[in-house]
Amino acid sequence: MQDYEGLQEWLLWLERQRPPSKKAKVDALLSEKIARIHRDSRGIYGAPRIHFELRTLGVRCARKRVARLMREKPVSSAAAEVSS
Repeated sequence: MQDYEGLQEWLLWLERQRPPSKKAKVDALLSEKIARIHRDSRGIYGAPRIHFELRTLGVRCARKRVARLMREKPVSSAAAEVSS
């Protein structure tokens, strides 16, 4: 049992040493754009409208990806805040 715990700690250390993946880097850039669009809309736009704005800027990504990134970085539309 002791060996298993040591292995688990070693695997966690290895994971922390790994550089960010390509997807993680793209997600970080996309999150910045999402935050900027959300801020420019005064917090009104939700995932569908932000997705549309990204498409008009030439950024290709799925609406569900935009929604996931908005959930991960606490960005929500004014309508979502009212209904909560």
